[in-house]
Amino acid sequence: MAKRLQTFSIAILSLMAITAVAADCDSGNDCFQKADEALITGNYEQGFELANQGCDKGNADSCAAVGTMYQLGRGVAQDIEQANRHLEQACELGSGDGCAVLASVYLSGQGVAQDLDKAYSMAANGCNVDNAIACMLLGSMQLSGQGSTQDIEAGQANLDKACSMEPLVCPSIEQIRDAAKQAGVIQ
Repeated sequence: MAKRLQTFSIAILSLMAITAVAADCDSGNDCFQKADEALITGNYEQGFELANQGCDKGNADSCAAVGTMYQLGRGVAQDIEQANRHLEQACELGSGDGCAVLASVYLSGQGVAQDLDKAYSMAANGCNVDNAIACMLLGSMQLSGQGSTQDIEAGQANLDKACSMEPLVCPSIEQIRDAAKQAGVIQ
């Protein structure tokens, strides 16, 4: 009996400590910073709770984190519908990451019906807030005419923009350009 009470007490104290930490954020940005710290240390459940609070307080990055966690099933059960809802909210709040992930989801049709118009719109929104991945997706779609009328000049410009913002995407951009050359879209 004493052993059970001790185990129960430890569980209650642990829960209180997690709740106290999770509730200890004043603003959306503060919640996101604390969620990021929790996620870096592998505490996905606490990171989810803090990011969710940040999202409720209107922090775009927190909403993107919640959406990604739902998408991957980290710290919460995987739920593609909730993932997309939070990623869309993140994009509407100005998260380039949220826009880029959602553009990729709609472009590939992962867990949703493929929707090239939505993918294009999300990529454009993300590129407008200087997200390199979103600009790369947008440029690729513009070269191929996916989700909009083909626009070679704009596609090339957005691929250049992506590469100048984030050199790590440059090799992927070269692959996109090589494929466009092989298809006869660009020279």
